[in-house]
Amino acid sequence: MARLLQGLAGVFATGSSNSRSYLYHRLARLLSGNARGPPAFVFDIDGVLIRGRNVLPMAVQAMKELCPNSEWLFPVCFLTNGGSVSEAHKAQQLSQWLGVPVHHQQVILSHTPMQQLATGPLGHQPVLVSGQGEVMAVAANYGFRKLLSCSQLAAALPGALPFYKGIQPPAVGQTCPVRDLGWGTEEHPLAAVLVMSDPDGTDWYQDLQLLMDVITSHGVPRREKPLPGSQPIELYFSNPDLLWAAAYPRPRFGQGAFSTALVALHKQMTGRPIPNVKWFGKPNPEPYRLAEQLLAAQAIKLGLVDTADAASIALTSTNSNSNSSNNCGCASNDSNSTKPHEHDSGLQPETSSIGTNSSTAIALEENAVYNQQKPLLADQCAGMLSAIYMVGDNPAADIRGANRAGHPWVSVLVRTGVFQGPGGNSTDDPADVVVSDVLAAVHAALHMATVKWHSMR
Repeated sequence: MARLLQGLAGVFATGSSNSRSYLYHRLARLLSGNARGPPAFVFDIDGVLIRGRNVLPMAVQAMKELCPNSEWLFPVCFLTNGGSVSEAHKAQQLSQWLGVPVHHQQVILSHTPMQQLATGPLGHQPVLVSGQGEVMAVAANYGFRKLLSCSQLAAALPGALPFYKGIQPPAVGQTCPVRDLGWGTEEHPLAAVLVMSDPDGTDWYQDLQLLMDVITSHGVPRREKPLPGSQPIELYFSNPDLLWAAAYPRPRFGQGAFSTALVALHKQMTGRPIPNVKWFGKPNPEPYRLAEQLLAAQAIKLGLVDTADAASIALTSTNSNSNSSNNCGCASNDSNSTKPHEHDSGLQPETSSIGTNSSTAIALEENAVYNQQKPLLADQCAGMLSAIYMVGDNPAADIRGANRAGHPWVSVLVRTGVFQGPGGNSTDDPADVVVSDVLAAVHAALHMATVKWHSMR
């Protein structure tokens, strides 16, 4: 064991003797835990696998080592604070970029956990959607039935944006949800705002102004002030990322910059924080709990876990869902709840190609994708895995979330994206392991995980 630790420290430590000693002791702590089941991998995308439109060379090699001959050796998920497209679309992109088969149930986007909101009252109430790309189609696919885009609201209320030149009037014969259906009026106030991705760069003014009108009017933007007794709307951001790694050599503003601006404007205008606001995305717990369930389902399909244990977990899942009175599947613990809190500032800034079919794995996937999440089930799923290696470039998102998620998560920080130093590790959110790139991360994880896992089987 000592020789293994020395070898790992020699291969992966960089910088001063202090940083090498730090890594050695962190690895010793990680290897001292109890092993159960196979290891699993979770990869961020931007800054880990790609930069801008370019696939990082080490990413292709790393995936080939985990998926030789198009067959995954271990459970793998891709967890990103990006979005704007469907999980299936992103899976297709990843397959093309990386040269390995990626299934949509291996992909968790920043807005993926929002799907569970559609199983509750919001699924049938008017909802305003902010974001670029395919967010309206994605939200409709999640089950939201009454969707209004910021562009549609701007077209219905052109006077609300006196300096905006990008308003597109509805096409002839096209239904206007505001004018024709009365959404956003006294009869049908908007119930929530879903910020599903970063607004387009030219739409920040539009979306900031319209969201402020909707929030401060309790869902009726033409109101001068809320009616007595009216309920504040619910506001959901898909992620809190202030920065992300694009093709430009320095990190760029993400959705967290937009939410920071909106929160600051509301405070400046009203003197109060925004009520009923919640952030999804890393480092918040929902995507990590979801990843645990999807990874456990993959482990079953790959035949890497004891079938009796897997069947017991699936049975627990089924009984838990059938006996639950919580219609939206939210946990009673506030940290896992999908219900927004009063200015929850702690949270801000097809056929599977994985393996052979298994009714137990399907049961887990159906519970995980992306509704009735249960804390007990998530804990059991995590217990099926000896380690979950979260490979990311952003200490404030990837690493912080993995560290908070607890055992069996192991945080692995790479230097190909947001984190570039200085120093051998992040000061505010130190990772368990720091390496140069994703291929080095896979090598480190395989050394740390597979040797001990096989020794315990």
